[in-house]
Amino acid sequence: MFGRKKKVKNLRPMTEVCESEAMRNAAGVLLANIEYSSVDKKIQNVVVTSAAPNEGKSTVAMSLAMAIGAKGKKCLLIEGDLRRRSLCAALHAHPKHGVHAVLRGDATLEETVVQTDYKNLWFLDAEPGIPNPEEILSSQKFADLLEALRAEYDFAIIDMSPVGAFPDALLAGRVADGTIVVIREGATDKRAAVLAV
Repeated sequence: MFGRKKKVKNLRPMTEVCESEAMRNAAGVLLANIEYSSVDKKIQNVVVTSAAPNEGKSTVAMSLAMAIGAKGKKCLLIEGDLRRRSLCAALHAHPKHGVHAVLRGDATLEETVVQTDYKNLWFLDAEPGIPNPEEILSSQKFADLLEALRAEYDFAIIDMSPVGAFPDALLAGRVADGTIVVIREGATDKRAAVLAV
């Protein structure tokens, strides 16, 4: 159909892409751009989203988090896509609790956050089947959580659901320091990308 991009399948596992030299270099450049993008406020909490699914947002989030850790900075990677989780499988990390338990007060951050196999990289998962993600992400408790993370981590990278499909990234983005919108060459529809931004 005219004007419509065909779907591009992800042919390689996320970890393989993240560990490639090309992605490590790109993530390093992205990190440098983030670090020098604000002079008024230190950027620590960053939302990563895309216009639609399968555009590489989780891969970019994980690669950026790995680049931060490799640079000697402490990073927390948060599974913020409360509808379609992918990071726990990629990181081979399956904690007992997730972000919903922390926000409800059923578990502490110390009980929930797990260290990954990557240098200076920790992971906060999300439980499957969380009801009402919009209410959780727009809550004061979520905003308080991001603020509390500033003292413990140099960066918190939050992998969110696509902004074109759900309001989740917009809600999280209002309390984060910045938002990255991933656009995949040959896959992202131009109109969808403009709307996402």
